[in-house]
Amino acid sequence: MQKEIEIKFKLEKSDNNNLKNWLAQNSKFMGIINITDYYLDNPKFSFYIKSQDQIIEAPNFLRVRVTDKDSFLCFKNRKIDNVGKTVSVDELETKINEPEKILEILKYSGFTEILEIKKTREVYLYNNLFEVVFDNVDNLGNFIEIELKNYSGFVDTGKQEIYNLLKKIGFKKIVEFDRGYLTIFLNPKIDFEKLINL
Repeated sequence: MQKEIEIKFKLEKSDNNNLKNWLAQNSKFMGIINITDYYLDNPKFSFYIKSQDQIIEAPNFLRVRVTDKDSFLCFKNRKIDNVGKTVSVDELETKINEPEKILEILKYSGFTEILEIKKTREVYLYNNLFEVVFDNVDNLGNFIEIELKNYSGFVDTGKQEIYNLLKKIGFKKIVEFDRGYLTIFLNPKIDFEKLINL
């Protein structure tokens, strides 16, 4: 099972441009991908819970992802801390050929579609270690994610590697989101932003 160490954040527009310029000079541009994610639930054993602070969460979730090139069936198991923030994610993913059929099979098996999220993703790879993506998410806005690839060490150490990269690029602060797009969509009145000084 692959471990996912990443941060999701926003920058001011000028800082966003500075990051893109730095990446253009120092990383490999991997392309632009259109993505549609279908999030599913099993009503008999729901993945979705309401936490003590009334946040709708999905500690585990099942997703069908359809892109311009490939499609995937994915199950994610989030590791969360005592206040509900995602620390890391274990991910099982397999490529599928007919996503519409897979969705149909899952629905016949009792699963229901909870949410559909569409985004355009611009992808860069730095040093074969960091994947940097610029996401334009329908009805949510623009975000940046940096993921530390093929990492098997401690989560806090991995996140610090990402923060160190941002410092190396020249950033002093970011507005980080400690939840994924799914949780942000499910809780439109809750602000998940946190200012991080690097």
